[in-house]
Amino acid sequence: MDIKQNEIERLKALLSYNIIDTLKEEEFDKLAQLASIICETPIALISLIDDKRQWYKAKVGIEANEIPKELTFCQFTIQKDHLWVVEDVTKNDLLKDNPNVTAEDGIRFYAGLPLQSVDGYNIGTLCVADIKPKQISEKEKIALQIITEQIMILLEARKRNLQLITELREIIDHKEIESKKIIEKTSGEFKTFYESISNNNGIIEIDINGVITSTNEVIGRLLRAPANKLIGLDFYTLFALDRSHNSIEELIEKKNFLLEYQSSIAQKKWIQANFVKITDYNDTIIKIILICQDVTSRVRWQQELEKSKRISEFLNQQKDRFIANVSHEIRTPINAILGFTDVLFELEKDSLKLEYLNSIKVAGIGLLHIINDILDISKIEAGMIKIDEAPFQLEECISNAFTVLKLKAKEKGIKFLYSIDSDVYTNLIGDKHRLNQILINLLGNSIKFTANGKVELKVSLLDVVDQVCHVEFRISDTGIGISQEKLQSMFDRFSQAEVSTTRKFGGTGLGLSITKELVEIQNGKIRVESKENEGTTFVFVIPFKINQTNEKIVYVKGEVELLDLSPKKILLCEDNELNQKLILSIFKSTPYTILIANNGQEGLDLLAKNTFDLVFMDLQMPIMDGFETTKNIRENLKLQMPIIALTANALIYEKEICLKLGMNDFLTKPFTKKELFEVLNRTFTGNTIPTLPEPKEESISLTSLKEFIGEDKEQLNEIINSFQEQLEKFLSSIEGLFLEKKFQEIRLYAHKMKTSFGMFSISTEELVKIESTDDEDFVSNGITIFKPLLDQIEDILVKLKNVAL
Repeated sequence: MDIKQNEIERLKALLSYNIIDTLKEEEFDKLAQLASIICETPIALISLIDDKRQWYKAKVGIEANEIPKELTFCQFTIQKDHLWVVEDVTKNDLLKDNPNVTAEDGIRFYAGLPLQSVDGYNIGTLCVADIKPKQISEKEKIALQIITEQIMILLEARKRNLQLITELREIIDHKEIESKKIIEKTSGEFKTFYESISNNNGIIEIDINGVITSTNEVIGRLLRAPANKLIGLDFYTLFALDRSHNSIEELIEKKNFLLEYQSSIAQKKWIQANFVKITDYNDTIIKIILICQDVTSRVRWQQELEKSKRISEFLNQQKDRFIANVSHEIRTPINAILGFTDVLFELEKDSLKLEYLNSIKVAGIGLLHIINDILDISKIEAGMIKIDEAPFQLEECISNAFTVLKLKAKEKGIKFLYSIDSDVYTNLIGDKHRLNQILINLLGNSIKFTANGKVELKVSLLDVVDQVCHVEFRISDTGIGISQEKLQSMFDRFSQAEVSTTRKFGGTGLGLSITKELVEIQNGKIRVESKENEGTTFVFVIPFKINQTNEKIVYVKGEVELLDLSPKKILLCEDNELNQKLILSIFKSTPYTILIANNGQEGLDLLAKNTFDLVFMDLQMPIMDGFETTKNIRENLKLQMPIIALTANALIYEKEICLKLGMNDFLTKPFTKKELFEVLNRTFTGNTIPTLPEPKEESISLTSLKEFIGEDKEQLNEIINSFQEQLEKFLSSIEGLFLEKKFQEIRLYAHKMKTSFGMFSISTEELVKIESTDDEDFVSNGITIFKPLLDQIEDILVKLKNVAL
């Protein structure tokens, strides 16, 4: 037969399978995955080849569904009768000039086997490929041969099923003409058989005693045993099944029952079987048909999945510990800032100072909202982020974001501008904290990647529908820009334009992903436009309700008093000296007596010698932390007084741990005096007094500590003097540590001082710089690094003398 005639016959054989352009089928997909796994290649294909193209029935590692025949490697494979392995295609004359080889990251390794029909025509291929040269072992070659045989078994079974369906239809029609009564009696068996063979890989028929009475060739190939040799064997013995726990009646009721099969020449296989009973006229079971499928690869995949799940759970535990530590370090200074700001709100009368205090309050609350939702990983991953619906001023929200970032822009010498079109509604209802977070993320990103020029925000109104306005925010910069091929992945988690970007500019690659989520959960949309080396523009649109009532948000001044004024003895387990003095000041004017323990062990010692009505328990202390201390109180000391947890961690699960250990309530830093008293009222009386709001203009002040201390000048001076002593000790110690090159101790000392600075609303920027300085910079540039902090401390000491009463 000449080549042309042979090709015609080959195409006829291919068409007889009616397989090209059919939908995906799980059995073929699994075989392609198995070939990829066995040969450890990123690409595996099961394909059919007609006169013009190579079409993929199953694929691993590529997106395309087909490729022109002249560009394929497999056009040569179908001309062979054996496995064709090309360890390095760049050295093969047939393949080295192929576009799939010459392209960047092109194919370097190829191995393919022809799919041969029962007529002897090669209708397609099974192939694997890699982007690097490699060799495959004899076992891998044998495995590929076995998979190829299994593919043809599937194709032949599929073809035979179609033929059987046709034949069955003819039989049914003929029987209907001969005898309607016979058709009615036997239609159940025919229908069951029809449904069975249309979806099966293998068929086993057994009698009511479990003896195999009939099989098909597919099951023989699946079990790698001659089909006729299976007849007469005991079904229970063949699949090592316990008859006492799996009677015929019980098996018939089961769906997708998993059988294990072990032969002398093969590894263990898992067969998924469905049992179909066939009955006579009296509804007596005369035989059972097993419809079998090979699910070995799926079972093994599930086993690997379980292993991966265990690893994932371990990594999640590590991640939660990290998040808890980060949360603690960030929320502790915010506790001081917001706590003392609330104190100053009630005491300050000067309007200018109240205005400054308001700016601190707005920034602090905004930061707290961001931390609460970003660090609370359990809430984010569970999709529990909620959007507030509250009145806010758009221009004020934008101004707050620019206030936070303008210093960074000024340090880089770039213009930092915003404009709001005159027709934009500014009195809106929505979540201003989410909007502020989005603006800070995008504006901060633009500033980071802009060396010169400007960063500009333009706000415009797109439309108004049913009192909902769609506001467009356009943030443009003149920075480094983004290449077109990287734009599509800009909002992916842990993604940055280039690896070099991370090295040069830092960052985790989470900011834009979080921003996209925040925009979309507000029913908004976001996109990015960019040209490399020219700049980038982020555009997002969010719908906001128009505030018709002109309602404004005001800070509320309210008082909460203690309900139980009987004398109480309270133990405070807290290692921070300033926090200790602050708590003492709060309770000085109450009938409550406070005893202090600097760590958990001291707390246990005091509890062994004294009777307390309540314990405040900081969770992170030296020597013995709050968790272990609480466990000792409940299990060893057998004490049942209320224990209130105090922590700067923001994770939901930590509260659950505290309650499980026997703590009664939970206060998350930062907390206010109002929140503190509410917890005590809830603990001692089960009630709280409603706060009577006293409207106050949106403003705050920079005076110190009087909400907690009241008018007690002695207590105020004591805290100021303590802070002065800390500062003077820091100055005297830092020089010695520097000369001794104990740089890690310097960093830890600076970290410890941040809490004290925060209590007095003093900027910790210089302390943060010291914390982040590495040893090499200390050695080469230590004097310059320390000078701003030393100047700041000298200035603080002078101001503290003037503040002292």
